[in-house]
Formats: sequence, structure tokens, C-alpha cells
Amino acid sequence: MQIFHIVIVIFFLLSGIYQLYTGDMPVLAIHYFLIALYFFITYQEWRGNPFSRLIYWLAICLLTADGLANLFIYSYSLIGGVISLIFAFLVWKSSQRLTG
Repeated sequence: MQIFHIVIVIFFLLSGIYQLYTGDMPVLAIHYFLIALYFFITYQEWRGNPFSRLIYWLAICLLTADGLANLFIYSYSLIGGVISLIFAFLVWKSSQRLTG
């Protein structure tokens, strides 16, 4: 399962770099980087090396902002907005679990 997370992180990082440098949709690059961040956070949590609460709250804020922007500003990525909001909720639950 950990190898699967690493593959997903690498895939989304490479997709983000591709979108960033081709110039097609640089906003989509930010979305891909945030999805890679989510999977990297969960990968580190599963390995037993969780980040500090500040990183979790930063990821929650960034994923929520990305989700709301994709839902209300950029109309081409409605599914991406919903996925970002779901991942923000899951990071929030992980943060609660670690402090609980």
C-alpha cells in the first residue's frame, strides 16, 4: 500500500510539473500538487512519522481553498473541487485522530 502511495505522489507531481510548464492550465498544476501533498501526508502518517499540526492545518486550508476555487471560479474542474474538499475533510479527521 505504501508503494501505491509513492506511485500516486510521483504521478501527481509529474502531472503538475507538466501542466505548469506546458502552459495549458497552470491552475490545474496547483490542484495536482495539492493532491500529491495529501498523499504524501497520508504516506508519512502510515509510516509512523506524522507531521506537526501546523502542516495538517496548512494542508486543510489549501485543499479547502482549492476545492472552493474549483467549484465556484473555475468551471472546468467541478470533480476536482469535490475531491479537494473530500481530501481536506480526511486531513482534518487525521489531524483530530493524531491529537486525540
